[in-house]
Amino acid sequence: GAYDTFNFDGLLAHEPGIENFIVFDPMGINKLLQPPKDLWDAFGQSIITPLVALAQRDLKLFEQKLSPSKNLYKVEFKNYIPNDWWPTVMNWNRSNLERLFVAGYQAGQNFVANHPGLFP
Repeated sequence: GAYDTFNFDGLLAHEPGIENFIVFDPMGINKLLQPPKDLWDAFGQSIITPLVALAQRDLKLFEQKLSPSKNLYKVEFKNYIPNDWWPTVMNWNRSNLERLFVAGYQAGQNFVANHPGLFP
């Protein structure tokens, strides 16, 4: 229907035995929106902004559909991005990719450390 989630419906239908779901929470869209520095920056924002909004919507709908007997865990990647990175977080360059990779890796490492029972 009109309120189906794009990414999760198949998972719920075809994998009923899964009890624990771990997802990367979509980054804060408000912090992604910065005044564009140039046309290329505006183009990048025009691509990523609707994708993040759709991911946020899908995750919210998934949470509503999820049975109370299931567990949803979120890896909050946005919490590992320092405030001074936000103005350039959408830059398409190697140094930004590397620092965002490190932030994402740290988020994953901390999640695993804080949830040892999920990972035998």
